[in-house]
Amino acid sequence: MTRMTLSVLALIVLPALACSSPMQGRDASARVTLTTDRATYSPGETVNITLKNGADGAVGYNLCTRILERRASVSWEQVQRFPEAPNVCTMNLLNLSAGESARVEAIIPASATAGRYRLTFPGSPPEARTTNEFAVELVEQL
Repeated sequence: MTRMTLSVLALIVLPALACSSPMQGRDASARVTLTTDRATYSPGETVNITLKNGADGAVGYNLCTRILERRASVSWEQVQRFPEAPNVCTMNLLNLSAGESARVEAIIPASATAGRYRLTFPGSPPEARTTNEFAVELVEQL
């Protein structure tokens, strides 16, 4: 390659590398996490959800819109979307600095059936849009 070709490549590649997001890479999902406070809930209980930014840089997020999903065989089905009408979310993007956490709550509907659930947040960073799975177990009334 000629010197001119190498110089042109350097002008193209180096700025692209400098502007790459710190969230890129195979381990990004391990650095930004979205987790629940427990592994098991009953209908009517509150789920506390934490978005933790363990990355080197800030991430944008919005935890207002959340969708409760139930495992149905090999896929997920929507059970409830929060907030419920007539409430609405502003879709402003918030900034979560490196090392910080954000928290939000969701209530398991009283009508929820036993099964495996998760919460999905369309406004979260792509690598942390879904919480861990958790169980909903029915409590026997005596």
